[in-house]
Amino acid sequence: MQQTENKRGSLPRGMSVDDAAAYVGVHRVTLYRLSKNGALTARKIAGKTIYLRDDLDRFLEGLEPAYGDGPPGKTKG
Repeated sequence: MQQTENKRGSLPRGMSVDDAAAYVGVHRVTLYRLSKNGALTARKIAGKTIYLRDDLDRFLEGLEPAYGDGPPGKTKG
């Protein structure tokens, strides 16, 4: 599913499961699993599951660097 921009040209604050999965770069089932284990907050509106862009951004920013790709002088070990 393609992400739709709002009238101001930015991504919507709340995203469908498919749009949120595309935004994060994972499969929709992965989002459901992350929500189930408490890593991400899913919300309901009118019976539909949505994810807030701010929650997705916080989740992504909180991920550990992979394979030592972090800031210089900081190694994972």
